[in-house]
Amino acid sequence: MVTKQTSCEECLVGQGFKTQFWCVTNQQCMPLSDKDKCSNRELHDLILNATKCCSPITTENQCLAMDSVSFCLWCPTHDNPDTKTEVQGQCMYSGDYININNNCKTNPDITSKCSVYSDCATCSEDVVCAWCPSMGRCVTAILDDMEYPNDQYKCMGGRTKVCCDSYRDCATCSYNAGQITTPICTWCQTTPQGDGKCLTHEKAIADVTCTAINELGKGYCNDKCYLNGKDCKSCISQSGCIWLDEIKYTSDVQEDLQPKIKRFCAVGGSKGPKNSEISYDAQGMVMPYPFTVINYNYMTCGMHAKALNTMIISIICSVAAVILITYVSIFAYKRVKYNKLLREAAKRQITDDDKKLLQQKQEEFDIEDFMITIQAIPWSD
Repeated sequence: MVTKQTSCEECLVGQGFKTQFWCVTNQQCMPLSDKDKCSNRELHDLILNATKCCSPITTENQCLAMDSVSFCLWCPTHDNPDTKTEVQGQCMYSGDYININNNCKTNPDITSKCSVYSDCATCSEDVVCAWCPSMGRCVTAILDDMEYPNDQYKCMGGRTKVCCDSYRDCATCSYNAGQITTPICTWCQTTPQGDGKCLTHEKAIADVTCTAINELGKGYCNDKCYLNGKDCKSCISQSGCIWLDEIKYTSDVQEDLQPKIKRFCAVGGSKGPKNSEISYDAQGMVMPYPFTVINYNYMTCGMHAKALNTMIISIICSVAAVILITYVSIFAYKRVKYNKLLREAAKRQITDDDKKLLQQKQEEFDIEDFMITIQAIPWSD
């Protein structure tokens, strides 16, 4: 049964809303008993809940104007996935979430024209709006507590006011990265010189052109070890860099709020990394994440540092022992030879002295014998 009222406001004015409703589908005022016969309706009083009808409004500017923004919302033009047809933009009464969910298969605009912004940067300038990376569109940022739209049409991947692709350098990209556990933006380095692009974290991980990605914040944008050491081999090929193969975070922060990264290239040497703390700098706040190193590599990726150091110490000890034994042997040999030479020299010295003494005695004997002989000769007849 159709009543005689020819407009929404005539249908609902006074006590009319208690017995009838306005059917937007056929533009007729119908009794409440026929609600199931109308797919799109408007029903409310015109005093407390609203001061006028929303459905007759044909533009978004008028729909979200000051005199209607508190009770009207705009459902943007969109494709209806059920009927595979395009649904034109329409102004709807925001208090009837069942009707909204039945007729608006997308994120509605509330208080601001978020759907008209085609890029993240422009979207983020509006305080009511936020960018939905998974949908690639701007949506109202206050829909979480609303009962519309249905979950499948909401931005389930998370909204952001951080526009990764608009940042042109590592510092700006990393500054706007978000939390270390759930990063939004990640710097994708494409050359060893530091050239690259800012991407959403998911895209950066999947992008094969990234020679390295910065997941540790602004402070690591100039860290050559970290950015040029994507794996152990490329890491240790750089002077002064070591590969942290396994680390354990030691901060009091609960585990799900700690960094997910467990392996990376860092400045260090045979004794380990120069610093045992990740200082995550984003949005001007520096969060320290201290850690202990379980295993690390330097000089070779085939052996962890602990085993390598043990092997090197063993080799050094073995070489030192060989050198010491050789030195002692040479010293002992020289000492024995020296003592032998001393004895021979002493023997030669004694022999020469004896010869001199014998020769002296012989000479003395010859003179005395000559004198006795001379005296014994009879010199007279």
